[in-house]
Amino acid sequence: MRLIQLFCETVVRSPEKTALITEKSQLSFAEVLGIARILEARLMARGLRQGMRVVLETDRPEFLVAFALVLSRRSLTVIFAPVAQAIEAGVAFDLLVCAVPSALVAPEQQIVIDADWFAELGTGDASDFSEAFGAGGHFVHSSSGTTGRPKFIISDEARQLRSIVGRGPVLDGEALTSMRMLTSVSARISWALLTILRVLVAGGSAVALAEHRNRPLQYIDLYRVTFFMTTPAVARQMLEVANAAQYLTSLRAVRIGGAACSPELLRQLMGLSAARIVVGYGAAEFGELCTATLDPSGEIREGYIGEISRPDFEIAFFDERMQPKPDATEGIVGFRDTRPAAGRAYLNPDEGDSRTGYIGGYFFPGDIMRREGQSLFLIGRVKNIINVGGNKISLDAVQTVLEDALAVSAIACLSVTDELGLEKLAVVYAAADDIAPEAVQALLDARFAPLQLDRVLRKSALPIGPSGKIDVMALRAELP
Repeated sequence: MRLIQLFCETVVRSPEKTALITEKSQLSFAEVLGIARILEARLMARGLRQGMRVVLETDRPEFLVAFALVLSRRSLTVIFAPVAQAIEAGVAFDLLVCAVPSALVAPEQQIVIDADWFAELGTGDASDFSEAFGAGGHFVHSSSGTTGRPKFIISDEARQLRSIVGRGPVLDGEALTSMRMLTSVSARISWALLTILRVLVAGGSAVALAEHRNRPLQYIDLYRVTFFMTTPAVARQMLEVANAAQYLTSLRAVRIGGAACSPELLRQLMGLSAARIVVGYGAAEFGELCTATLDPSGEIREGYIGEISRPDFEIAFFDERMQPKPDATEGIVGFRDTRPAAGRAYLNPDEGDSRTGYIGGYFFPGDIMRREGQSLFLIGRVKNIINVGGNKISLDAVQTVLEDALAVSAIACLSVTDELGLEKLAVVYAAADDIAPEAVQALLDARFAPLQLDRVLRKSALPIGPSGKIDVMALRAELP
């Protein structure tokens, strides 16, 4: 069975039911299939061929979902990421499909999606579009990975279908067929796209936003959303809206992922809505590993990320030299898929480094964890990165950009947490003159959105440690 065949079966059952809602449109199941049909016809007339490797550069959820169906039907390998990331990573591809022309790719190697293609969107007959060609497609998603620099994970269609249909008829306690979900995570991200497809294939409805992803409250209320998946950063923004609770009366479950969520933030969310709050942990490299529904009357422990839900995974702990600690319950964590064919790998097999990536059969996310029975706790990281709503950004890369742009003699970038446990950036520098925080934030917005500046501190000189490098630990102790 292929994704396109499963979706066509749903179209036959409920062709006129609302499937996908965006800022711009409300689409029935038949109309989503119609978009896929038009995309395939127009693209193949312009050079798309079965089995090609394609970069799809768009944030529009309807195109992302429809292209996943074309991927399945024509056995394409589709890279759901900006073309600049693919080029920077040295990833080869046959074709760029984009909503806006790219100056990075030769005109003959790109096809621009034209809005006029869909002027006469028709529903058609689902049965004549259900045939799948070739051995199956491949999904490629970018991941901030373990170092804060984008990596690309390739997963075959069969593996992704197991995520879409293989875990029962409910999602975090909600029945899929009657669900109306909303995600504040871009549909370009693996976690969001697979969840949307899972809900749609089961016959439910999805609200997927692009430019309004960080402003979900009005959409939750307007479309009576029952299941909301979001990140700690967006959850905190919701808390800052006056009378936010009035928008959340339809919710029955909220799934928070992408980064660890502080107990205080979770408690405040519970005060806004009676919906179940679900936390979890996963990665594009291996999918979801653990999840838990929080007890509103119980204790919320610092760093708790859920109960292990993957019996197919082996969890092991290692010391700082990456030597295994057989009896340990805390340390640098590594995960190994025990199934014969895991189905996911880096597109470039040499991705990773000495303490992260795939090493010796284990995947190392760069996290330090503790295990208590089936419970997992995130207690730290081994890499110099900052995690912003699931976007891992290299602090070394941030420091390089700021050094090049600002008149400083020395500069250091540190991750700090606010009162709700969300990570922000602190910049400490030595320079002759003060630097306005607005100037620093403008540089961050241009290169590292959505990274937010917490504070900027000027010193006469930065402390130097025994290695000759800036002593970050000493700086951190000096932060106000």
